[in-house]
Amino acid sequence: MNASSSPDPVPSRPARGGREVVLRSAIANFASLGYHGTSMRDIARDAGITVASIYHHFPSKQLILQEIMRETLREVIGLTRAALEDAGPSPVDQLAAVMRAWVVFHTERRPEALIGASEMRSLDPDGRAQVVALRDEQQAVFGDIVDRGVRDGCFATTHPREATWAVI
Repeated sequence: MNASSSPDPVPSRPARGGREVVLRSAIANFASLGYHGTSMRDIARDAGITVASIYHHFPSKQLILQEIMRETLREVIGLTRAALEDAGPSPVDQLAAVMRAWVVFHTERRPEALIGASEMRSLDPDGRAQVVALRDEQQAVFGDIVDRGVRDGCFATTHPREATWAVI
């Protein structure tokens, strides 16, 4: 990774305590070292807390990863749905608005987007099922617009499902 694409560094003196400081540290570490390359000690060090303090908030590193991935997806789903609601009735305008929200989110939240794209393999079966369900929900936002656009004649594709995957 070059310097321009590396995740934002963790502040040298983060705020003390709480789930948020643990999550911020885990996001930075997972994005730079990967889930398997990150230890609970790494997360604790960069959060400015003890490893034991992490366990007060999260019983395992796996549950930290699941929380990051679920909350990231919930946030982007909310943003794309809000963009859809504000876009008006045209599938063309809706797709443009949802794409804009999607791209802005991925640009502004690169570490979380990187984790979401690269760490599915690290989830346990329960966590994977939860994240896949949220990904399916997000894909449906795009898929419904594409399907409506095909029906209305705004989009000319005989493969709307594949077109949706390409857009995402």
